[in-house]
Amino acid sequence: MPLSERAQQLIPKARIISFANWPYQQSAIAIWQQADDQTRYLSDSDLDTIVNLEPDLLVYSQQARKLRDNATFIVDNARAMISALEALKQYSLEYFSDSEKNAITTYFDHLITVMKKF
Repeated sequence: MPLSERAQQLIPKARIISFANWPYQQSAIAIWQQADDQTRYLSDSDLDTIVNLEPDLLVYSQQARKLRDNATFIVDNARAMISALEALKQYSLEYFSDSEKNAITTYFDHLITVMKKF
């Protein structure tokens, strides 16, 4: 599945800092490191190899596949959350006086701005 342009922009921001203290075999860590260095998702082959090396990670590998396979949908839904926050702001402000609206608007605007960065 090809990555969207936005996903490609976000991947470098999500780099893992260090694998140094991970309690797994070095060959499994090398797979994670390579994917991280190449700023790509783990492939099915990567995940299968990791599970062969570290059988206790089977459930986590299944979860990783679900997240990877649904990344576009997940990101799209996160964008729908921004729209919902904007609507929540609009409807919530109707219950406050003008002076209260100014204070509350700041909080909503900050939250919306931070969410748009994702």
